[in-house]
Amino acid sequence: MKALASTTNSPLPGFGIPKKVLGAVLGAVVLAHALVLQVAGDAIEASSKTITRPFVTRAVAVSVAEPVAAPAAATAVPPTRAATLAPSIPKPTVPRKRLTAPSASTTVVSTVSEEKQAVSHAEPVQYAPETVAIAAPEKAAPPAAAPPPQPAATPPAAAEPLAPVAAPSPPKPPVAAMALTLPGSVRLLYKTVAHVKGIHWNVSGELLWLQDGESYDARIEYSLFNLRKVLASKGRIGSDGLLPTRYSDKFRSSEVAAHFERDKQKVVFSANTPDVPLLPGMQDEVSVFVQLGAMFAGAPGKYPAGTRLSFETIGSRHPDTWVFEVQGEEMLSLPGGELATVKLVRPARREFDRTDELWLAPSLGYLPVRIKLTERNGDFIDQQWRATETP
Repeated sequence: MKALASTTNSPLPGFGIPKKVLGAVLGAVVLAHALVLQVAGDAIEASSKTITRPFVTRAVAVSVAEPVAAPAAATAVPPTRAATLAPSIPKPTVPRKRLTAPSASTTVVSTVSEEKQAVSHAEPVQYAPETVAIAAPEKAAPPAAAPPPQPAATPPAAAEPLAPVAAPSPPKPPVAAMALTLPGSVRLLYKTVAHVKGIHWNVSGELLWLQDGESYDARIEYSLFNLRKVLASKGRIGSDGLLPTRYSDKFRSSEVAAHFERDKQKVVFSANTPDVPLLPGMQDEVSVFVQLGAMFAGAPGKYPAGTRLSFETIGSRHPDTWVFEVQGEEMLSLPGGELATVKLVRPARREFDRTDELWLAPSLGYLPVRIKLTERNGDFIDQQWRATETP
């Protein structure tokens, strides 16, 4: 997530604005700020777009397990040559075992975890392949009186043994579905501080989350004077949680976006960067925070300290792998009050990577009540929950 820019040549964390453009823009901001101090009432209002589409404020619990098909019956063994030559010998009967398909379970498993997935295994059915062979028939005893000479009959060939009955492979254990609980529609307001080269900037911030049980709309917004940055994610809600269809990064009037074309199984970028495959569980830089919270809400206690959760995450121009490490429970004193939280950290993996710290609050549906993004040079942006509103 990119941040606001400073008056220096270094960009604010996460905003990625070219240095020349940044200098011109921030010069205008400083001049506007000076004019505000001299002329009362010239403050520039930062407006926020309002989503008019109605949404229902309710929590949605998603828990779906994939059905497991019963194993296919064993292929019938074709009759052998021995059965044709010696029809009087009864065919052996191979006892047929009755197989019961295991019932699917609903175990919480993160399909994006780098740790071993917890999979519920059904009791394997033991198969003992049985091999049955047919012996060659005995020769008949000679008659008491010698009959007239008869041409010698060709003795029947030894009966070939039946091929062993192929035992069907044991059924595969069902893959457990992920247990998720999404929060109801809500708006979280933040007190946000940007620290750049020793200078603090007070920034307005908010997280808007809307959902109606089938689709969702999430956006994180920052504003400073007439500068406004909006990160937005839209998509559907499925058995695996959030399924983004569009992610956008807008700064003032400039916007770049990524489109999740699920029918073509690819992600297309408006910035003309190469398309990438759409992978299962793929999120974007906004939906990933809500998806994390839904996982913790759906299975409290299933992600102890030390757990690592990995997501293929789409930005506005390219994908990246985001790996979060669970740090454990922590009490926070925030502008909106004290809250019990669970802390996660996304450590930097490359030279110029950012370190992200995330605190999820159970009392607010495990939505993030604090997000701190720190650059390698020490610059950071820190947003802390101060109020909750009904959208």
